Formats: sequence, C-alpha cells, structure tokens
Amino acid sequence: MTSTALLPLIGALLVIAGLVYSAFQGIWVGRFNREKRSFSLRGFGLKANWPGLALIAIGAILLLAPIASTPG
Repeated sequence: MTSTALLPLIGALLVIAGLVYSAFQGIWVGRFNREKRSFSLRGFGLKANWPGLALIAIGAILLLAPIASTPG
C-alpha cells in the first residue's frame, strides 16, 4: 500500500475515533452528572470535547492531504 493510499485511511480512522470519543464523552458525562430529570447538554461543550475535535481536524487534514499534493 502506497503512502498516498495510507494517509486517507489513517485520516478516516482518526475522524471516526474523534466522533466516537465526542459521543462517548457526552453520553458518559451526561449520565453521571444528572441531578434533575431535565435535559442537559453538559457533556457536549468545547472544554470536554477538545481531544475529539482535534482528532477530527487532524483526520480531515490527512484525508485532504493527497488532493493537495497532486500536481495541478
């Protein structure tokens, strides 16, 4: 497998890992911080999800890297 085919694969895995991390973080924090029976978005803030968002951003860059490196 060449490096041009490997970069998008790694990028896709990082995007999926970032989405799973962000969803898991929101569900996990929301489940254990429930004082009332009201709907809360406590686990979906930027402070709690920055690692997941960073994984998504790095994955997107790796997905687009082969397109940017092709000659014009």
